Amino acid sequence: MIVYFLAGTLQVPASKARALLEQAGEHRLLIIPALVVAECVRVLESKGFAYSEDVVAAGLAALLTLPGIVCPEWDVLVEALTTHGETRVDFVDAYLAAAAGIPERTAVSPPGCAPP
Repeated sequence: MIVYFLAGTLQVPASKARALLEQAGEHRLLIIPALVVAECVRVLESKGFAYSEDVVAAGLAALLTLPGIVCPEWDVLVEALTTHGETRVDFVDAYLAAAAGIPERTAVSPPGCAPP
């Protein structure tokens, strides 16, 4: 649902996603764990949607700040999304660096693992 909401595609799923997120904003909490954020990054950047890293990172970071959204690792995820969007380093590498407290500019994907 999050992917359809952010992509704004396929009107029926997008409208259901919008309704779910609106309910979250009405003090019904929607918990979004790190694994879900990582999957959203992967899907939105895949060939099916083909959004750029900066667009995906900005969209997900904005989503995580909506009222009613609870994200157990909010600070780590926002830092990872920022690093991913600005440097194109793989999201999981950026997440691991953020979780370990490694400065964002030193989070680097190994050769052959960086996005094309």
